[in-house]
Amino acid sequence: MREVNMKESLVTIVIPIYNAEKYILETVKSVQGQSYSNYECLLINDGSKDRSLEVLSSITSTDKRFIVIDKANEGVSITRNKGLKQAKGQFIVFLDSDDVLASDYLTLRVNFLNNNTNYIGVAADVTTIDENGGILESNYKALTTYEELVKFSSNTQTCPSSYMFRTSVLLDNEIFFNKDLFNTADRYFLHLVFQKGKMGYVTGATMYYRILENSMSRKISPKLVVDYLNYIRLVGENINMEKRDKNKYLSHFYYTVSAYAFHTKQYYKAVHSLIYSFYKSYSTTIELLKAR
Repeated sequence: MREVNMKESLVTIVIPIYNAEKYILETVKSVQGQSYSNYECLLINDGSKDRSLEVLSSITSTDKRFIVIDKANEGVSITRNKGLKQAKGQFIVFLDSDDVLASDYLTLRVNFLNNNTNYIGVAADVTTIDENGGILESNYKALTTYEELVKFSSNTQTCPSSYMFRTSVLLDNEIFFNKDLFNTADRYFLHLVFQKGKMGYVTGATMYYRILENSMSRKISPKLVVDYLNYIRLVGENINMEKRDKNKYLSHFYYTVSAYAFHTKQYYKAVHSLIYSFYKSYSTTIELLKAR
């Protein structure tokens, strides 16, 4: 049985699991195949109703680094936070249950953080894959500066799976995933993290991010409109930015809410959000309208 080596930096890997039997074994095998072996992997079952845990039994019964935690369904943010609170590692990684890691994913990130103690985390570029593992797009830019985070670019990803964080930075600053967000939870989490220090970047160490066409987060719905409005409120209340920059940033999101609300026939919210978009930044809204 493989056990952790306390002489090396321990990494905690948190994987929330909810009805993930189709992909979870591939994800866990990519973790098991890492060239860096000193980790604990918290497999947190969030009330799955399928065979997710059963398909992992051959690994979890023989490899002590994989720890199963079973609980009632509470959502991915609460599940990630539970893993963070139980983490024993100096560094922490949050994976989705259908991610796939290159074999040097952990090694290059651990080496960077050990050699650059003034950085609070590190990321690498992301390659997207389809349901069958086929490459969709490669070299999505990992966001590593606050300036990048508040810009809108089609070649960037905000998925936390690309990042390795110092666990102490998250816990000491009480940085957790917001349970009231779903589609925007990752971006808001990065807002909180990036305010606390510098994020590093390494080449290689690829994370393969799976795009599922039937994912709820990809569907325009009234729930998505509410999520974006909650995100706007939280950024407005809690994120420190220059007033002009924040207004331009929020204007962009109000404009997006307006489009989503119109698509879902919530016409009052659509008009109301468009007005707020103009109010926050007239020039930003005009640019967005011209780009349609």
